[in-house]
Amino acid sequence: SDDGGASWRASLAIVGRGPIQPALAQKENGDIVALMRDSGDSPPRVHKSVSTDGGESWSATVKTDIPNTASVELLKLKDGKWAFLGNDIDDGRHRVSLYFSDDEGETWKWKVRLEDHPKGDGSSYSYPCLLQDDKGLLHITYSSRTSDTEKSIKYLVVDPAKVVR
Repeated sequence: SDDGGASWRASLAIVGRGPIQPALAQKENGDIVALMRDSGDSPPRVHKSVSTDGGESWSATVKTDIPNTASVELLKLKDGKWAFLGNDIDDGRHRVSLYFSDDEGETWKWKVRLEDHPKGDGSSYSYPCLLQDDKGLLHITYSSRTSDTEKSIKYLVVDPAKVVR
């Protein structure tokens, strides 16, 4: 949209083998990076696509080194670092990790596991959300299932300064 959302036009499609549910961040040079969940062929990895024209067109996706079968979330932090939150596992939703990058998502130098449970124990985590407050703290939510009857939304607060050193 060029008119504040009064009208819309479609961009060209993002092409790849199974990328869905993009999370976006804008680089300092204006490029938009989309990280996406993998619903395609093995091995399941986070897909990446880049738009250099404000979202009008997108590069074909490439698989990153981050395993992924479910959820992805991406946030550009106030200090310029990027945070990625997702299920970094090949076979399920029983693990959630928070990654940090100081080079706009080219590499992810820091990682902290928020959930890590054995496959088949009934644990499942998905649909993450990341927000940063004025103090720099990350507020994280995601759906949490620890058994067939224990379902909720988990809420965590993480200080990136204690992870990124």
